[in-house]
Amino acid sequence: METITFVGKNTLSYQLNMIEEFPLLENTTYLNTAYVGLMSKSLIQHRRQLDEQYLVQGDYYKRGEQEILEECHHSISNFIGSSPEHTFFIPNFSSGIRLALSCIPKDFRFLVLEEDYPSLTTAIEERGFSTTHIPISATVEETIEKTVNTQQIDVLALSIVQYTSGLLIDFEALKRLKANHPNLLILGDGTQFIGGLPFNFQTAPFDLIVGSGYKWLLAGFANGFLAFSDFFLDRTNTTKAVFYEKFFTGHINILGASSLTFAINRLNQWGFSELLEKKAALSTKLRKELNRLELLDARLNMRTSHSSIYPIAGGKQRYEYLLSNEIRCKQRGNHIRVSLHFYNSEADIEKLVTVLENEPRF
Repeated sequence: METITFVGKNTLSYQLNMIEEFPLLENTTYLNTAYVGLMSKSLIQHRRQLDEQYLVQGDYYKRGEQEILEECHHSISNFIGSSPEHTFFIPNFSSGIRLALSCIPKDFRFLVLEEDYPSLTTAIEERGFSTTHIPISATVEETIEKTVNTQQIDVLALSIVQYTSGLLIDFEALKRLKANHPNLLILGDGTQFIGGLPFNFQTAPFDLIVGSGYKWLLAGFANGFLAFSDFFLDRTNTTKAVFYEKFFTGHINILGASSLTFAINRLNQWGFSELLEKKAALSTKLRKELNRLELLDARLNMRTSHSSIYPIAGGKQRYEYLLSNEIRCKQRGNHIRVSLHFYNSEADIEKLVTVLENEPRF
C-alpha cells in the first residue's frame, strides 16, 4: 500500500507529497478544513476496496462487521487515550451526543455557551434540560467558573474549539473547576479539536467526548467517536451494558467504521506529532499576518493559546472575492473563517495575504 514519507525540513518535497495525497491542493488554497477535511487518495482506494468486497461477497461482506468494529474502537482509544471498553464508533456527532444525553437524568441542570455548535445546543434543548447560557468571550473560563460557583450546575457542555471563532478552551481552567466541583460532569464536543491538536482523554478534564471524523481526522463522512469516563457512568447511574444496547441496536456502517480506522492509522504512519508541530508553526505565522493586516478579532490576542481556526473581518463581497481567487474558506455571520491543517503550507498563507492586500475597493 502506498505510504507517505515524512521528510522533515525540506518544505518543497514535503508539499509535493501532500499534493500527491490530496490532489485538490495543486490548484486550490484550501483553508476550509473546519468545514470539511480533505479526502486522501489512500482513503479513496481503501473505500473502493471495501465497496468491491461488498459487490462480490454480498451477505458475506457483513460477516466481518464485528471485527471491523472492534478494530475501530481500539484505533480510536489508542489515538485519544481512552479505554477501549468505554470507546464507541458512532455515525456522527449529532447522533452520538443525543444517545449520550439520553443517559443523563432529566433533572440535571446544564451550562452551555451562547452561539456554541447548534448540534450540541439543540440536542440539549430537545431533551428539555434546564439550561443556563453564558456568552463566549476572551475570558469565558472565568465566566464559567463564576456561574458554576453561584448556581446549581450539574453538567458543563461545550465545544473544545469554538466553530466560529476558533477559540480553544483552557484545559487547566477546566481541571481546576473539576477539582473544586467534583460532582460536575464536563461534556466536550471534539469535532473541531480531535485530529487538530494533541489530546489524551485520561489526563483531560472531560467525562464525555464526542466528535465526527470528517473534519480534522480526514476520515470522510458517516463516522465519529464517543468516549466516556467511569465517573460519567457513576454520576448518571448508567452501565456499559446500557451503552452497548443503545449504540449497537441494528447494523453498523462498515464503510464508515473502517474509514475512521484507516484515517487514524494513516495519521500515525505519517508522524502525527510532527505534523501537528508543522501545523502549529503555520498557525502562528497566519495569526501574525492577520494581525498585521488588522483583520483579526483583537479579543483573540487576549488569550495565550488558540486553535488554527481564524475569523477574519469581511462580508459576502470579500468572501466571494476570496473564492474567485481559489481560496476555500467559509462565511460565518459577519466574519470569514479560515482554517489550517498540516497539509497546508507557507505558500498558502502568502497567497491569502497577497490576495487580501490586493483586494479591490468594493
